[in-house]
Amino acid sequence: ITITPPSNDGVEDLYRHACYSEDGKRLVSMLTGAGTDGKCPELTPKYGTEIICDRAYDDRCNNTLGRDKLIIPNTVFAIGNFAFEYLNCNVIKLPSSLKFLTGNPVKNKFTYIESDSPYFQIKNNALLSTDNIYYISNLDNEKTKVVVPDKIEIIGRNAFYSNNKLEHIIFP
Repeated sequence: ITITPPSNDGVEDLYRHACYSEDGKRLVSMLTGAGTDGKCPELTPKYGTEIICDRAYDDRCNNTLGRDKLIIPNTVFAIGNFAFEYLNCNVIKLPSSLKFLTGNPVKNKFTYIESDSPYFQIKNNALLSTDNIYYISNLDNEKTKVVVPDKIEIIGRNAFYSNNKLEHIIFP
């Protein structure tokens, strides 16, 4: 893992460091930390990133940054479970290059997901594979009852996470 080398500014350096694998293709962690210069860090993965790892945006400071939209570059083909865990973002747009999701990419149920990927769709406030076999995430935090579609064979990790009002899940 390579990390931006620190300067001599002490605590001011603890912000805005994206940790990538040595080849630069895996975004391992997005640290926004304790910086106090008032600038809003760049949270978009760099072009050329292929994998956004599990909990890559797990720095709790990300939840205070606020973004209207995060557009993931068209080089990303895999996104891990809770990859955008603490990212406070209104919309996350999944790229057309995306082929793999290991589980629910968002923890914050106030984030709306859009998909350009031919492999994933939003249907009835759920993130599903386009073949309707993989149920990835329930995106409606207000539902008390969820009906899982008929063809579903796989329920993704944390698919119903933080659905505090959910009382019933009906499986096919």
